[in-house]
Amino acid sequence: MSAATFQPGDVVMHAGETYQVLEDLGGRGRVIPFPADSLAELELAWDQDGEACRRIGHAPLPAPTPCSTDGCCPTQGNPLTEEEVFGRR
Repeated sequence: MSAATFQPGDVVMHAGETYQVLEDLGGRGRVIPFPADSLAELELAWDQDGEACRRIGHAPLPAPTPCSTDGCCPTQGNPLTEEEVFGRR
């Protein structure tokens, strides 16, 4: 079976929970819970615990995620720090 590929903004379901894709990293990705009040991201394997993630929709990414403006993810798998996201130092 080939690995799933998802685009930033895709809404996926895994084990009864829904997530929004921030970045596809191959066999896993960076996601946030969907819908979400915060940008607390986590890493999710697309095929985890014997259950594959499945795409159930697509929605605009919440700002200020790195991919929210043009779909280009400049982090290349390196999450932004809170200071970079919110401009606090």
